[in-house]
This record gives sequence, structure tokens and C-alpha cells, in this order.
Amino acid sequence: MKKIIFALFALVLCVSAFAQDKKNTFYLGFESGYYSYREPHMEYPISIKSTKMGASFEWVGRSILSGDLTPEDPSFATLELRYVTGDAKYDGWLMNNITEEVTPVTSDGEEDHYFEGRLTLGRTYDLSDTWTLWSYFGLGYRRLYNNTYTEGGYRRISKYTYVPLGARLTANMGSGWMFTLTGEFDWFLVGEQKSGVLEGHYVINQQKQGYGLRGGIKLEKTLAKSFGFFVEPYYRMWKIQNSEETDVLVYIPGMGYGYMTFIEPFNVTKEAGVRVGITF
Repeated sequence: MKKIIFALFALVLCVSAFAQDKKNTFYLGFESGYYSYREPHMEYPISIKSTKMGASFEWVGRSILSGDLTPEDPSFATLELRYVTGDAKYDGWLMNNITEEVTPVTSDGEEDHYFEGRLTLGRTYDLSDTWTLWSYFGLGYRRLYNNTYTEGGYRRISKYTYVPLGARLTANMGSGWMFTLTGEFDWFLVGEQKSGVLEGHYVINQQKQGYGLRGGIKLEKTLAKSFGFFVEPYYRMWKIQNSEETDVLVYIPGMGYGYMTFIEPFNVTKEAGVRVGITF
């Protein structure tokens, strides 16, 4: 029942293609898709998989330099907010610190969600009476919380700051129909991983290398002058390299105190699904 209520609420919260004839446009809607996180290069790889649901909002402002909607001012800005959640399945390994024996661990129903906010600036290029190119850059922030606090798992808080660089190619197909093809490269600036592997406090690792990719194919229909709906299959991906090492003084039963080195390993996150929503 909670998921049904969330879906009905989120249906009023998502994002669509760019309006061509309005200075300010708002997009609300719902998304649902598959989510996968893996650490594939570890000696004992782990994975987190989930079917996720999300809500998102976008504002698009045109001709932001002049303040008046005019062909002489092709500038635009966007503000995007997104929240995605869903119970996850964790597949990992448990190592005995004394015997170093390793056993597999699997757990379902683990809490996993993230928030993302983005601000972009750009300009449009009219390629023809039908086709328009929207190029942009900006600043993005993503915060993920994952709780696999079962035997062999732990709580994770992941923070990414990045620069989105992308373009949207839109086609006005007539009769209120709009087609949009989106491609984006996300330049990873810095990340922070807080891992609850030690009881009582988090281990913090800094990340400095990685990148993301995302894209979508969107079809929009205008039903009235300021109202419409859309559907968009989407894909998002992150590849983040090994973090910097962190040395922590710990107590190991039977062995005493000593320093342990922690690292957030190379990881890959993939999402694929469909968004639907309204625009006004």
C-alpha cells in the first residue's frame, strides 16, 4: 500500500522535454527502473540490486540574460531535483578476522535511496524549422544512503559533486508532438564515502577520479497551450575509481590494537527505466 501511495504521489512529480514557446516551464512526474551497484574488481566482489521508484521536478527558464523571451537571446537555465528509492538485495562476503575464512552473504529488503540536485546553464541553436540543439553545462550533487547492516554488510553514505556537460536535440513534429534525444557526460569532481564498517563511527574515504554517462529518448504531447504529458526511457551510469586510503586504529579481538587500511574500491552504478509525467 505504501508503494501504491508513493506512486500516485510521484506521478505528479517528474520531468519532460523543453517547451519552445514559454519563458518558464515546469515539469513533474514519476520514474521506475532497475538499479545495480557492483565492485567488480575485488577479490570477493559485492553487488547491490534493486527495482527503484522516483519523483523528480524540473524548471526551465529561457532567455535568462535579457529577461524577455526573444529569439535574440538563446540562453536558458534549468534546475532539477530528483529522489529515488527502493529496497535492495545485497550479495557480499563475510571474512573472519582471525581465521580469514570467507563465506558468502545475501540479504533482501535493504534500505537504499538517493537525492540528486542539478543546476545547468546553456544556449539553443536553431538548426532548422524543425530541429533545435540545446547545449549546456552545470553543477550537480548526488547523495546516496545504503543500509546493508546485516551480517557482512554495513551502512554507506556516498556523496558526489560533478559537472554535467551535455546536449538535447529536439524536433517539433507538429500536432503538439515533440521528440527529444539527450546525451550527457558527467565530469566527476570529488566524492566522499562514509562507511560504517567500524562499530560506533564511520570510515571516510575521499574519491577524486571517475565519470558518469546518461541519456534518454523522450516523446512529448501537448494537450493544451500550457499542459502536456511525456514518456522517456532513460539510462544512467557511474564509474568511480579507487578512493584514497584511510588508516584507522582499531581493536581486533584476540589480536589487540593496530592500524587497518580502508579503501573504497572501484565501483560501477547503472540505472535503466522509464519516466512519465506532465508539463505545464
